Amino acid sequence: LWQGELAGQAVRLLYNKFPFARFHGLLVPEPERGLPQSLTRDQHERAWAVCAGSGVPGLCLGYNSLGAGASVNHLHFQSFVADGGLPIQAPRFSHNGGREAYPLPCVRCGDAAAAWRQIEALHRADQPYNLIYSRDAAHLVARRPQDDAALADDTRAWGWSEMAGALTLFSREAYQALDAAAFETGLARFAPEKTVISTG
Repeated sequence: LWQGELAGQAVRLLYNKFPFARFHGLLVPEPERGLPQSLTRDQHERAWAVCAGSGVPGLCLGYNSLGAGASVNHLHFQSFVADGGLPIQAPRFSHNGGREAYPLPCVRCGDAAAAWRQIEALHRADQPYNLIYSRDAAHLVARRPQDDAALADDTRAWGWSEMAGALTLFSREAYQALDAAAFETGLARFAPEKTVISTG
């Protein structure tokens, strides 16, 4: 769709052939370098800057670490617009200052440095995670690897969208049969036995 410079580096914005979010694209930093799907502090800070400095209301970037729904080992973020926010961003959840527990270990970071400290802890522990950047925060979810035996086969590929509470369904019948409690139970299965992020 577009290529140029963004947050001080060359990027390409690709059309997502199978969109499951509004204005869903793939943002690929420095595509000619073929960077691996491994988040560095520099790329984290650039992703933060893209969302923080965006003039597009609701612009977010999703990130799947390897083992957490990443489809290819080539650095990319999933760009999308969430005008009303995602369920994970709802004020009722404790990580956002509310009283309700989220089904997974989640932390909301209000600045890039705090978010990076949490990400580094996950990297050191070799724990997969999903990340959603928005204008004023990043929501970080620690999770089981997608090949974990505790996960159901039909949920293994769940990534940032599902971890953020947004489930893609492919028919009206599936939507009408959707049960919130069953979805939350399925989401809770992704909770790791132990997590290194600070959710309190």
